[in-house]
Amino acid sequence: MNISINRQPEAAELRSLLCYSCQRTIRDMSSVHHLPHYVLSEAHRRQTWSAMREQISEFLLDDADEND
Repeated sequence: MNISINRQPEAAELRSLLCYSCQRTIRDMSSVHHLPHYVLSEAHRRQTWSAMREQISEFLLDDADEND
């Protein structure tokens, strides 16, 4: 999934990136055109964070590693 600030994402693309309340709000929407910009920005930020974490995951310590 790739959400860009420059295009309007689909409601299904956003659902996994938003809090429960926002998920309920967009559940029945066919277009997210009326959502505030900050909601779309937050979804983009979360997606970027997740992609970065995935890229560096092999370099991160697990909680189990810290206890040894």
